Amino acid sequence: MMREPEVPAVTGDLVVRELVGLLRLLLSRPRAALRRLERLVGVLRARVIFRRCECGALVVALGDVNVTGEGSIRIGNRVQFAGGMFATTLYTAAGGVIAIDALTFLSYGVSIAASKRVQIGKRCQIASMVLIRDQNELTTAPVTIGDDVWLAYGVIVEPGVSIGNDSVVSAGSVVRSDIPPFSLAQGNPATWSPLRSTAGPPSLKPI
Repeated sequence: MMREPEVPAVTGDLVVRELVGLLRLLLSRPRAALRRLERLVGVLRARVIFRRCECGALVVALGDVNVTGEGSIRIGNRVQFAGGMFATTLYTAAGGVIAIDALTFLSYGVSIAASKRVQIGKRCQIASMVLIRDQNELTTAPVTIGDDVWLAYGVIVEPGVSIGNDSVVSAGSVVRSDIPPFSLAQGNPATWSPLRSTAGPPSLKPI
């Protein structure tokens, strides 16, 4: 099983080293230096935004993130919150948990609400205006999103849903039931089809 790389904690010494490296880079590659500066500011900003959360190393917040509620939020190493026109919102009710694993990317305007638990796996890609919630007018049930899942623009994930590893949910879909691993889901309510065939490669026939 592959081990996650160890990531240093964000300390004063690390910030100083980053600044020294940034100054050197500024002399040789100004554009790369500006990108690195933006990321460093994002790391520092994340430490402020998520100061009351359980936050991993090198989490980046390039845009506004509203953190509200009385539950707990756990964010893994190198998770990135993008900037954009709308703020991302993370809300947890008392006793609720939002857990986002390492290397996941969230675009702007994402809304995640947990009354019980919302679990998001590693290396996921969550596009703008996605809504993930574990409670609606009818029910309350945990939501689990596996590793390497892509949720496209405007997807809604309803309570009690489990989305398997390596699945893709197309733009505007509403997920009301479980999606197996390696699946493409689309529509309202979303239906799925396999992304990977288990029958082997197709045979080639002459035209």
